[in-house]
Amino acid sequence: PEDFVLIYTGELNKNKNQKMIIETLPQLAMKIPNLKVLLAGQGAEQKNLEKLVKKLKVEENVCFLGYRQDMPQLLQLADVAISASLREGLGLGLIEAMATGLPVVAKDNRGHREVVTSEKIGKLFQTPAEFVEAIEYLYRNPERRRDMGQFNIRQAKEFSVDVAREKMGVIYDEYLRGW
Repeated sequence: PEDFVLIYTGELNKNKNQKMIIETLPQLAMKIPNLKVLLAGQGAEQKNLEKLVKKLKVEENVCFLGYRQDMPQLLQLADVAISASLREGLGLGLIEAMATGLPVVAKDNRGHREVVTSEKIGKLFQTPAEFVEAIEYLYRNPERRRDMGQFNIRQAKEFSVDVAREKMGVIYDEYLRGW
């Protein structure tokens, strides 16, 4: 409960860019002494990321969680959902996090822009410095985190099947019958 927890869900690969997050940790840990980053996922970059964590001496700040089937429970432990993906389709991990009431900080890309459509939802960043600034701001402003989280619970519903069906009407049902 005393930790400030960031959670990143996704395959550990170059596109997901967890390396950038880890590289900011020495700077962030100086500003947020109780910082923890949960990396939920597995993949080809795990060994390289583990080596980087050791090299930067941020082992106490990073937890490699592997493949998980208990994401709703893990998301409830976190304070902020993050993503540094270089490219993203839709960003379902962020939508899941929003549905549990988390603010998001994500790399500015096409898919994340579809999800983070306002600063009520979270912050898009382009540089590691902007990432650090956004995380520090949310750490220092718990009331802003709470407001964003409450907004995000409502906002995530815009991506639900029911809303898709409502927007698409008969076409949606015909599409599903074709499967």
